[in-house]
Amino acid sequence: MPRKGATKLWNSGWEKTKPAAAIIPVDGDYLRIVWINLSSNKLRVFTEAFRVLKPGGRLMVSDIVVLKKAAGLFRVSIDAYIGCVAGADYQNEYIKRFKTAGF
Repeated sequence: MPRKGATKLWNSGWEKTKPAAAIIPVDGDYLRIVWINLSSNKLRVFTEAFRVLKPGGRLMVSDIVVLKKAAGLFRVSIDAYIGCVAGADYQNEYIKRFKTAGF
């Protein structure tokens, strides 16, 4: 998005919080959209997103899931960690955390 468009979006009421915080500083049922991008503490982030979303609100998730068991060495590889793959959840665990949060 061009810088001019980003400024317009910011000024229209969009607010960004620090991803590491995983606590959105607003009351419940407040936000229309929550976007999660590569969180390491998925259950906490999903729970917080569920708390602050208005009924009918939209959740956007940009993350990586593993469909089948990966080799142990791959799961501890620095290159895989940097590429955000080493910390990825298996698909069934990911969905379970999502449902546990309330979605």
